[in-house]
Amino acid sequence: AGFVDPGELPEETAVREVAEETGLHVALEGFLGFSLITNPDKPGVLVYFGGHPVSGQLQAQDDVSEAVWFAPASIPWDDLAFASTRTILENWMNGAEVRPN
Repeated sequence: AGFVDPGELPEETAVREVAEETGLHVALEGFLGFSLITNPDKPGVLVYFGGHPVSGQLQAQDDVSEAVWFAPASIPWDDLAFASTRTILENWMNGAEVRPN
């Protein structure tokens, strides 16, 4: 996740943030949905896109402490830091669009 730079489209932000945080260059496959951040200290909107890597190698970068691949059946649900991550993954696995909270 990351902040949109002035003049940047959400799709451009997604591609940039993935590269900055994981070392992967991705091609987006489409909009998955959005959710609202209800934390009063950092309110905002999370916009989700599906995609796949086209180059690069997965490695934690920038503000990421760890980056690893998981099969859907092996997602460490109890270790996810944010409820929004759980929501988008559950909806992705069920083929549903993310709806606002």
